[in-house]
Amino acid sequence: MNIQFAGDMAAAQWIVRGEMDESRFMLFGLNDGALVAAITVNQAREMRSAKLLVDKRARLAAEVWRDPRQSLRALLNAA
Repeated sequence: MNIQFAGDMAAAQWIVRGEMDESRFMLFGLNDGALVAAITVNQAREMRSAKLLVDKRARLAAEVWRDPRQSLRALLNAA
């Protein structure tokens, strides 16, 4: 397994992107609606964009964070 993380692992709220019972998923940590952490499991390519979103303290609807069809690269412009 390839597990990578960035940001504050003590985030107040965690949102799962994908299904945890599958081999590939992500977790997003939020504080007061702002992205402060990301964990990738077998999705190393997503980490670069996730780190940039954490750096921006991106604020998006929970449904967007949960949806694996959303491109993290595209979300960089929306956040």
